[in-house]
Amino acid sequence: MKDLKEYLNTYKADVEVVALSYGQSNHLSGSLMSYISTDIINLINIYLEIGAAAETKAEDTDPNILFLSYRIRSEIAYELKDYLILMRNIYVEGLKADAYRSDNRLSIEAYENFLKDSNAILHEAGNSLSQYITNILSQIGNEKFVNQDLEYYKLVESPWKVYNAQFDELTNQISNLKNQADNYSNFSNAFANINSQVNDLLESIDKEVEVINVATQAISDEFTEEHLNSTNTNERIERLETASIYK
Repeated sequence: MKDLKEYLNTYKADVEVVALSYGQSNHLSGSLMSYISTDIINLINIYLEIGAAAETKAEDTDPNILFLSYRIRSEIAYELKDYLILMRNIYVEGLKADAYRSDNRLSIEAYENFLKDSNAILHEAGNSLSQYITNILSQIGNEKFVNQDLEYYKLVESPWKVYNAQFDELTNQISNLKNQADNYSNFSNAFANINSQVNDLLESIDKEVEVINVATQAISDEFTEEHLNSTNTNERIERLETASIYK
């Protein structure tokens, strides 16, 4: 089993990878939403494992281990929660942006600016969280700082159960939002297919009407000739009946 310091170092690296992905790639909306939902779930699941490990060290006699146990279940959990809420909020705004863009209520320029700003914000916030974890890790071995921290934590109840429940709620929210987004996408695609079929039908009718108009004009020309040719007229009437959409 990993020790708490190793857990935190690994998690810090995970956060840095997430932050870097938003910094290097200007994700398009679809991929941005997919990245955010996946990152939230992964960051929560991994941290719940770390929190559970920290719980088992809540009575450890080593001050540095006890210090990390408290920090993992309190301050770092709080900072992580803020980052995850930011990601969730951008996810919600991204769903709105997709809907507005599909209805042409959002310009391409505004849409692209939203994507650019979202990537930049997530990159910066991820780096801030990584730096916060780095600062915590740097205090290991600082006897004065660690002892002061432990004196404080002896007086308060661990908020880990509250954060644990909040992480579960965020997971449920993202899952529900993703399902709604998938349903909207399916509905939108179905509507687009129907719209395409209607357009194809209208185009087909237009072509048939054009054929009828040509045939009708030909009959009209036949009647305006000085000598009516009944044989030609009957042939054209038959062609008109053949082309008609009302037969």
